[in-house]
Amino acid sequence: MQNNVTEKTVSEPNALMKVLLIDNKSAHLMRLRELIEEKLGPVEFTLRDPREMQPKDVKEADLMVISGGVGRSIEKNPETFTRVVQAAAAHKKPTIGICLGAEAIVFACGGVLQEMPVRRVGNVRTHFTDSFAQELAWREESTMAYEFHKWLIMTLPDSLEALGRSKDGVEIFRHNSLPMWGLQFHPEVRRLDNKGHLIFEHVLNELGIRTKSNTVYSNQ
Repeated sequence: MQNNVTEKTVSEPNALMKVLLIDNKSAHLMRLRELIEEKLGPVEFTLRDPREMQPKDVKEADLMVISGGVGRSIEKNPETFTRVVQAAAAHKKPTIGICLGAEAIVFACGGVLQEMPVRRVGNVRTHFTDSFAQELAWREESTMAYEFHKWLIMTLPDSLEALGRSKDGVEIFRHNSLPMWGLQFHPEVRRLDNKGHLIFEHVLNELGIRTKSNTVYSNQ
């Protein structure tokens, strides 16, 4: 559990949470937006291409979500994705990287990615570490989640902690000192009762962000 994250407070009773959504042209972008609103209620979205994101966008956001994407890779855009992650880290902004977004966090922090010969598509079982399984309210040792990626997270740097793995490598991780999480799967895609969306809600709670269920995991 991170100790430097506190629950969001808003100065105005009706103020909407500001979500900076880094748009990597994900095929599931609309579903991702719907998932965020399902968990948080109405929010104020700012969509930015990673190449056009400005430090001001990060500073003003309450939550930063880095989407997945097709046709882009860390290999072809290392400076762009490193800049996005470093901006989130500099402002200590609650951040969730999804698929390509998770890979960007790993790369920027010094981890190792490996290209797969064939893109992984469909539900894959992710096995949790014992400690992470205990954190989850449902207390399960694994779950199915939807994959759509061609890069594996092979090795994490010391700054990142692996919380779940599949046959393809690391699927869930968090930063040891920053409010930053990565999900290699797509929580916004629900197939055959998978539970990726519940992992996403848990991550929001761990970041100190109040969800519609009004559940916030306290780190105090």
